[in-house]
Amino acid sequence: MDENIATPQHQAEAISGKDTAFLLTGNRDVGKYARHTIGDQNGITVKLATPAFINHIYMMLWDKEMRYYCYYVEVSLDQRKWKKVIDYSHSSCRSYQNLFLEEEIVQYIRVVGTHNTANNEFHLIFLEDHYKTSIPRIVNGVICPITNVATLDKKAIVIEGQVSI
Repeated sequence: MDENIATPQHQAEAISGKDTAFLLTGNRDVGKYARHTIGDQNGITVKLATPAFINHIYMMLWDKEMRYYCYYVEVSLDQRKWKKVIDYSHSSCRSYQNLFLEEEIVQYIRVVGTHNTANNEFHLIFLEDHYKTSIPRIVNGVICPITNVATLDKKAIVIEGQVSI
C-alpha cells in the first residue's frame, strides 16, 4: 500500500508517447520529459505489469515557464474500454498534479493533453500510480483538501488577478 507501482522494478512500461524513457524512473529533471502532440488521442499510456487497484496518480507537468496545460486521464483493463477518471480538459493545470480518484482496478493509464498555452505538445516529467490507504474526501469529483494546496512549495502561481502581499 502507498507504493508507486508504475516503475520498471514493477515491470510497468510506457507504451505510447514520445521520449518516455525517464517517465517511470523517478526522474524529477525537467530537462527529461515524455511528450505527445496535442490531438493525438493515444496520449502517453502506461501499462502496469498486472491489473491493480489504484486511487491516486501523482505526476508533474513541465513547468519551467508560465505555461499551463489541459488534459484528461483514462484507465482501462484491456485498452478497448476506457473510463475517464480525471477531466481537466477545461482547467488551467501546471507543475505537480496530485490526483485522487475513486478506487479503480486498472492495467493501463492514459494521460491525454488537450491544450498547451505555449505550443502543440503535452509534456510530462514523471508519472506515479498508487493505492493510498487514506485519501481526501471527494465530493462530486472535486477533492476536498485538508491542507492549503495553493502554496509556493507546491508551485502555485497566480494566473489571473493580482497578488496581494
